[in-house]
Amino acid sequence: MASYTPGRFVWHELMTPDVEKSKGFYAELLGWTFQAMPMPGMDYTMVMSGPTGVGGIMPLSALPMKGVPPHWLGYV
Repeated sequence: MASYTPGRFVWHELMTPDVEKSKGFYAELLGWTFQAMPMPGMDYTMVMSGPTGVGGIMPLSALPMKGVPPHWLGYV
């Protein structure tokens, strides 16, 4: 059972122009695995650390704004 301390980051999302390249990088670096979640207009990629979902990866093209650089977004 996970502990949820107030103010602790509980979810992280990467917005990137190249989801597949990012998955390869983080799989090698951190041992993460991934699960595809089809959504209207895109595939959302769940990031797994062992059996636990810790975040997601989205293509930048799914964002409504143009010109946004790649970035991580943390949720508290």
